[in-house]
Amino acid sequence: MSIIGAIEQLNLNKTDVESYLERMDHLFRCNKVEESEKVDLFVTLIGGDAYKLLKTMVKPQSVSEKTYAELKKILKDRMAPKGQLL
Repeated sequence: MSIIGAIEQLNLNKTDVESYLERMDHLFRCNKVEESEKVDLFVTLIGGDAYKLLKTMVKPQSVSEKTYAELKKILKDRMAPKGQLL
């Protein structure tokens, strides 16, 4: 599968996670990524550190048992808690 566009790996210390996830959604729409492929492509693109964080947060389940929407919510809740001042 060739991807149109690019996105950097998610930097857990610097990235605005909401903007990052919006950009990921745009990348998926632009490439007409099927829902069934989103989790695999997402975990490939976010990088090793973010993947490790997701693995830790979904235990005892595996990342592949979650939907793309669930994984996005997990990252948002962890990296941009409600009430965060910008």
